[in-house]
Amino acid sequence: MDIKKIDHVGIVVWDIDASIPRYEKLLGLKFRNKEYNEDFNCFIAFFECADVLVELVQPLGPSKALTWLETRGEGINHICYEVDDINAAFKEAKENDMTDYEKPLTGAGESKVFFLREERLCSVQTELVELKKQ
Repeated sequence: MDIKKIDHVGIVVWDIDASIPRYEKLLGLKFRNKEYNEDFNCFIAFFECADVLVELVQPLGPSKALTWLETRGEGINHICYEVDDINAAFKEAKENDMTDYEKPLTGAGESKVFFLREERLCSVQTELVELKKQ
């Protein structure tokens, strides 16, 4: 896979509106945006931190993120790596039995994303993203 860089670190939270001020005021991170993601049924908020974003995720219904939140509580949920070609990365992941996804889904900002199987990467939940071309 042709990994460009770490795009963001995802953190699951119970209440995104209560969490946003903490990251702004306590850490001084610059709030970028908040949006609803239909494919993952969650609210997402991004903060700028040098070249890496901090992403807050509030699941709104049954999902892997909600299961994580209910069993482990709030905290770091995943690392997301940016790739140039999500379809090539997905093909390689499928060929190497590294994903259970059937296809990349729509992520934040109309990006294309999919997750790799945790057990293949030292139990680290790993997302790959191709950002929407501007």
